Amino acid sequence: LDGGFSQLVDRLAQDARAHGAELHTGCAAKVVEVRDGRATGVRFSEGQSIAASNVVLCVSPAVIAKLLPDDEEARAHAARA
Repeated sequence: LDGGFSQLVDRLAQDARAHGAELHTGCAAKVVEVRDGRATGVRFSEGQSIAASNVVLCVSPAVIAKLLPDDEEARAHAARA
């Protein structure tokens, strides 16, 4: 792929957007909102919240655990995913 890894990332983002994805980069997630064992949105440190039918996080599992609510059921579900 000409352009290296950054070109791959750009193309993946372009394809995701073409299929209706809304990408948020360069912003800090504060909480992953969970309802009935499913991620339903993200609240950012700046205060903005977005609802989502799917949430994809590109961070380590340890960071994801910190973003989940203090809810044992939500944490257990995330560990299985």
